[in-house]
Amino acid sequence: MEQTDYLNAQVPFIGLRRMEMMTRNVAVGEMDFRFRFWENIYLTLNTNLGFYGDDNDFLSKGDVLAGGGVTASYDSMVGPVELMISSSNISKEPSVFLSLGYWF
Repeated sequence: MEQTDYLNAQVPFIGLRRMEMMTRNVAVGEMDFRFRFWENIYLTLNTNLGFYGDDNDFLSKGDVLAGGGVTASYDSMVGPVELMISSSNISKEPSVFLSLGYWF
């Protein structure tokens, strides 16, 4: 049986939930566009594109992974408040993520 350190081997991807997909090889690119509407209110368009597969030639023969989402953010006195709605070509159902305050 093969042992893996799952916490250090995770790659975040827009539109996928934690541990939703497992593979041996992955290459991921991310691009975000953030728009500031008012002093404390932002809207971010999140995109990911990646390739994955279990073989070493996954970049040329692997599968494509695409994800996107929209994040609404507010800079409050207790830290950022964010609501993200996202989806991917693997997980057809949209996922919702709410974040309150600072990471610590």
